[in-house]
Amino acid sequence: MKDWILLYANWPEGVLLLLQAGYKAHEYELYAALDFDCESSVCILIETGNVIVGYGELWAATRHPNSKIADLIIQALVDRRKRLQLLAEAHLSVDELSELKIRPDVLIDLQTQQVIQILRAKNIDLSGAIEPYPWSVYEALGHNYTIADRVWEAGFRDVDVPCVRGRTLLMTKRCETGLYFKYILEEAAWLLGKGAQPYRLCENTPALHFVGFA
Repeated sequence: MKDWILLYANWPEGVLLLLQAGYKAHEYELYAALDFDCESSVCILIETGNVIVGYGELWAATRHPNSKIADLIIQALVDRRKRLQLLAEAHLSVDELSELKIRPDVLIDLQTQQVIQILRAKNIDLSGAIEPYPWSVYEALGHNYTIADRVWEAGFRDVDVPCVRGRTLLMTKRCETGLYFKYILEEAAWLLGKGAQPYRLCENTPALHFVGFA
């Protein structure tokens, strides 16, 4: 990719010209549009379907001063996860849905890669629903609880889904400094307020013990 292409991210009409000429947009152009604070380009790039909103894109958007851009990125992620969830509900058995803790009132989060693997094995078309790696939307939000509340309201309402290691979000915090431990406690309080189970066990250890020994 040529660096000059990124300059088009500040020119929505130019972005459209590139796309109409057959250029396949990627996350690089989305990051550039975020840097330029260009809502129109962000919207155009998302609508191509070729730009996957992942951890890095959500992280950048939620730290962006323009709340409208954050909303665009969050909605793009919601739309992608909804598509994957609809595919799961259409092609997975009741037992598979139950095992993966997929419910119609809650958007898929940490289960995404497991769902993708199962659907691939069933040869289901995953266009517009693929994500390259496992992650939780809450891992990308830092300590921005205003954004966390918006993500929660958007449908990501299960903060207690375990990863493949059996650990929930409450169990995966790491402390590097005394100040950071303050943030861990704030995040733990937010998670508990949203339904995280403090005494859920992993390796015979309650979730709150992971917080205490972060």
